[in-house]
Amino acid sequence: MPNILINRRLFKTQNISLLATEYHPGEPTRRHKLLTKPVVIGENAWLIAGVTVPAGVTIGANAIVAADSVVTKRRAGRQRSGWHTGTCNS
Repeated sequence: MPNILINRRLFKTQNISLLATEYHPGEPTRRHKLLTKPVVIGENAWLIAGVTVPAGVTIGANAIVAADSVVTKRRAGRQRSGWHTGTCNS
């Protein structure tokens, strides 16, 4: 599997970060090897401005991820992640 897999019809806006590298070892003799985990984005997912998807995360089909969210765990399809609701006083 590739490190980053984006399925069909991804809707995204600006400043989206997909991070396939987890970290590098702290031991100087092993620093040349990056440790990677796959990032998978399902069909019809919607990633709004400023979203960060770190290594090892899967976002399911039809998921919506709110602006400036950091997705830290697997998100099933048709789920909203980082979605904040509030009250509008008029």
